[in-house]
Amino acid sequence: MDPGIVCFQHCGPKIFCFFLPEVCPVCDADLAQTNFSLLPFRVPYPFIRASQYPCAVIIKPTSGDFLNDYYNSMDLHIGVTTSTGIIVEFDKHGLRRHCNDQWDQCLLLDQAPGSWTEHWDNTLLQVCRQNCWSARSYSENKHNCYTFVLTFLMTLNYGNLSKAASNRTVFCEKFIVPRTTSAGKHAEWRKDAKKARRKRIRQSIAKNKHDLEEKERQQREQSPTYIQLLQKHEQEEAFQKEEEARLRLKAEQRWLKIEEEAQKQWRELQKKLEEAREERIRQNLLIKLEWEREQQRLKKIKEAKEREREENERKQQLLEQEIENFIAHGGSTPEHLKQIIQMNPNKPTCPFFQKTAACRFRDSCSRNHIKPCVSRILLIPNFYSHYSLEQVETEHGDSSLEFENYETYTHFKEFFFDVLPELEKCGKIRQFKVCCNRESHLRGNVYVEYSSTREAVKGFRTFNGRWYGGKQLNVEFCNIDSWKSAICGLHSRKRCPKGSSCNFLHVFPNPHNLFHQADHDEHRSPRSTNRLESEERNWRWSESPERFTTTDDKKEKSKYEKYARNGTRPRRRSRTRSPGRRYSKSRSSSSRRESRKSRSSRAEFGAPGRACSPTHDGDSIYRKHCRPAPQECLDEQAVTVANSQLGLDYWANSTALCHLDRR
Repeated sequence: MDPGIVCFQHCGPKIFCFFLPEVCPVCDADLAQTNFSLLPFRVPYPFIRASQYPCAVIIKPTSGDFLNDYYNSMDLHIGVTTSTGIIVEFDKHGLRRHCNDQWDQCLLLDQAPGSWTEHWDNTLLQVCRQNCWSARSYSENKHNCYTFVLTFLMTLNYGNLSKAASNRTVFCEKFIVPRTTSAGKHAEWRKDAKKARRKRIRQSIAKNKHDLEEKERQQREQSPTYIQLLQKHEQEEAFQKEEEARLRLKAEQRWLKIEEEAQKQWRELQKKLEEAREERIRQNLLIKLEWEREQQRLKKIKEAKEREREENERKQQLLEQEIENFIAHGGSTPEHLKQIIQMNPNKPTCPFFQKTAACRFRDSCSRNHIKPCVSRILLIPNFYSHYSLEQVETEHGDSSLEFENYETYTHFKEFFFDVLPELEKCGKIRQFKVCCNRESHLRGNVYVEYSSTREAVKGFRTFNGRWYGGKQLNVEFCNIDSWKSAICGLHSRKRCPKGSSCNFLHVFPNPHNLFHQADHDEHRSPRSTNRLESEERNWRWSESPERFTTTDDKKEKSKYEKYARNGTRPRRRSRTRSPGRRYSKSRSSSSRRESRKSRSSRAEFGAPGRACSPTHDGDSIYRKHCRPAPQECLDEQAVTVANSQLGLDYWANSTALCHLDRR
């Protein structure tokens, strides 16, 4: 059995220990000659051995015991002893009867007197015979050892114990909680007592060790050998001190010598630094004088440049004024605009640029590109854009194959009728061509040839820097010596071997065959020149309600309207025969089919068969002499409404939305 714990109080808090010490652990006072605040007493030992208490209700931790393993949140196990000390318990293994050492440290809840022995055993046997106490019916939360003991106590009908057994909470508060609380306190007191005992043991060991060391030291001091050893150590320490003093003196002398040499070098260095400082001051003065002279020179250069800039601005203003006068009043072209620009002067002329004013190599071409300062022809690169012209390759192939020719041409006609009136505001147009090439240097290029250089310069000043379709226009002057040599003739017959890689102009046919004479350079012939001069007599840029309509115009218009109503177009039969054509009275069926196929393809692309005269008086070319059929083209008002619905009237509100680059 555990001897228990002794408790007393002397100078401070209560002290718990296994045996009463001779001195106070707190103040080291002799307890035999002092008074206690609380006399020593032995704390009762709350734990029992279950086999020694018959007819009792006992509890213990589910695992371990109260002294070493118990804490407040640990589960408890409850059981009952018989009159012979045999423990009866119910757990996950079922109902068991045994007597072992697991119940040596347990708490006694209550014990029945000897008169209850027979009734106790009979009731316990009766409860144990019930079928609900098997291992299968065990439930840790609902049907456990606590249920078994409470059922037994209620059947036993034993005073307050049986009354409290009807309610689990009441039974726990009255019988289990007080005993577990006292057991927990006893465990804490036991820990404090063990801690105090370990402390006394450590102090005792340390004191014994100190006494032993002190005794050994006294014995060594009285030994002659130890005395000689101490004298030897003293001599060695004295010699070591003398040696350290000698080395320190030697090191100090060496340091003084080094310091003297360093002071000498420092004085020499200061002298050199002073000389260098004086030299630097002298150099700074020279640099300052040189800088002042340089500033004066730069000031003179700046003044000269300013005068030159002002002179250039004055000249530029004069040139601008000459250009404005040239645009407003006409006359001869200013001399400074008659110059040409050569990209590679010492290289041969690029043939493609000479013919089409465009080269796939652009400015990096190894040949010479000759560009005029001004000319009658304006080039607007990439002005026209359509998705079918883009070289876009997808996972399904060329996406431009998804568009039909008539769709692209319909979109071009909308562009044509939207752009041409705006371009005609600057002057009379002799040629208007839009490229349908897919190469980047020709794709969507627009060529506009005016009747005079003055009108072309006016068009350049008007349209360069403006915006159309979300793109800013970059207008250039160019020279096209011959439209016939610039335009690919095989493309119109769909026989161009180069295809989309051709460097000549693949152009859209203008609606109603406008400007057809310029395709073969007929407008540049002497006869065409005389006709144009006569036409200019009736040309007016301002809009006027009256129109000059000739007899030929009426005939031409009536003819065209007749063909439009019939849904056909005039056909001209060639009076000459091709060299390869056989002289036979009838054609073969295959020849007739090919002829019909070629005619249908031309009609689908939208090119009319009859040319329209470009001469007009007071109105646009395409609006007066080439009035389209009702199913193909609308009148002027309907075209404007359709273009605004399609989002193509990009020229509207040009003053607020367009940025004009006035060069």
